[in-house]
Amino acid sequence: MLVAEPAGRDAQLSGVVLLLAPTTQARADVSLVWAGLALGALVALGYSVLAARGLARWILRPVTELDRTTQAIAEGHLDARAHHGVGPSELRRLEERFNAMADAVSSTLDRQRAFVADASHELRTPLTVLSLRLENLEPHLRSEGTAEFEEALAEVDRLAGLVEDLLALARVEAGAVTGELDRVAELAPRLAGWREVYAAKQLTLELPVSLVAPEAVARIADIALDNAQKFVPPGGTVTVTLREGVLRIADDGPGLPEEERSQAIGRFWRAGAHANVPGSGLGLAIAAELAKACGATLALGRNEPHGLVVELRPAQPDTGW
Repeated sequence: MLVAEPAGRDAQLSGVVLLLAPTTQARADVSLVWAGLALGALVALGYSVLAARGLARWILRPVTELDRTTQAIAEGHLDARAHHGVGPSELRRLEERFNAMADAVSSTLDRQRAFVADASHELRTPLTVLSLRLENLEPHLRSEGTAEFEEALAEVDRLAGLVEDLLALARVEAGAVTGELDRVAELAPRLAGWREVYAAKQLTLELPVSLVAPEAVARIADIALDNAQKFVPPGGTVTVTLREGVLRIADDGPGLPEEERSQAIGRFWRAGAHANVPGSGLGLAIAAELAKACGATLALGRNEPHGLVVELRPAQPDTGW
């Protein structure tokens, strides 16, 4: 660095002082100071980030636990609960209240299922006795009361079928079908008994030659075949196939519109055009619960050119049943 400074007395300039000084050491000292400041700032920033992450993790751990628990409950694991103990006191209280709410909801569902199961079970005997007594009254009826008697007997049979379906649905929801998930058998011989029912209604039933599946899958196929024989007109065909791990029960009946197919799996749902067809409206709901218990999904689709397809898709089609 070259520094020039004029020298003189009053207004008279007598000379100039020139100072030539090296700046290497000064630059090195300044750079060292700035480097130290930058390094200190980076270290402080790093520790701040680590502290912030730890603090954020500590604060959000109850939220993460709640998210995991709600996902488990949504998937059907009603016994899942949040493990509280860390995090801010406000969020820990939220976890405790969430667990209390989950306990209350689970207890309510258990009581509801127990009530349905108990009521259905207790109604079976009175309905059976009532049906027997009505049949015993038949010889004592006059001819003009025969029609009313047949209607009353049919109504008792309908109530008995409804009670059986409610009991079956309660058993499935309560997880009482675990044994059926473990038992595996040939599906074709099990479904062969439907051939006589279909032949009596002038329907054709096509079954696979060999298919090994759990007992619950056979029950789902029974429900689908029972529905098909009610709605497919005489001369129709119902085909049971297995393609790429998907079990399909397809018919060439009237089928259902798209907006009704999404509702047909609901409980007690009946199509407006089929309101007079015998049934409780619980068959597909029971099949959907059985499919969920098997880790599969039940879906309704359109069969070309017309008809309905009931598809049972396992969670891992490549591994089969």
